[in-house]
Amino acid sequence: MSRGCCTSRDTKWTPPVVGHLKINVDALMNRLSGACGLSIIARDYLGEVKFAKSIFWPMPICIVAAEALAIKFGMITAIEEDVVIFSITSNSSLVVAAINSKKRILNDFGVIVDEIRDLAASYCTDGFEFTPRSANNPADCLAKWPMSNSMSFFWKDDFPSSVCLAIEANKPLLSL
Repeated sequence: MSRGCCTSRDTKWTPPVVGHLKINVDALMNRLSGACGLSIIARDYLGEVKFAKSIFWPMPICIVAAEALAIKFGMITAIEEDVVIFSITSNSSLVVAAINSKKRILNDFGVIVDEIRDLAASYCTDGFEFTPRSANNPADCLAKWPMSNSMSFFWKDDFPSSVCLAIEANKPLLSL
């Protein structure tokens, strides 16, 4: 099977309940420069994208901290877009476990985790969940976007075609 951005995978994205949004996030790092691409995709229970964002992070940062930043920026974007109830999913089990833990982490990564916890305490979140990489393919595709042009983007429509294809391939079959 091809490992391209838009291939269908065995594990599909799972929708949130009606009235909630699920925000998938991801981060990629350029191993030479340390720059990162962060992505945020918010979808409703039908799998329809409500907004998406890709962020170019030019400063070197470890990939775990980049994954945490993607979660933080996903929350901030949801709040800015007046989303009332949302959940965040990431394919970084380490980051999700750190956020869901009550333990303090005494380093730069821990500062980001504390900021995420503070945001979560102030807004209606359904929590933070791990999702397999294969169910997070659209966010992975979107994280590549800023890496190729060193810019950040925000979309409410007219999403990049590679991301649209990945979203369609990643949608579960909904039973009516």
